[in-house]
Amino acid sequence: MDFYLFMNSKILFKIIRKNSNLKKLKPVAVHINYHPDKLYRIC
Repeated sequence: MDFYLFMNSKILFKIIRKNSNLKKLKPVAVHINYHPDKLYRIC
């Protein structure tokens, strides 16, 4: 698996931010909710 495609914050801030060749990458954040009652539990 390519860890530049599926990265966590550690890879982003330790490797990509400091590398001038990799700064062109545009990471996307994805949040998947598996709990249908999440809004009820937050309030």
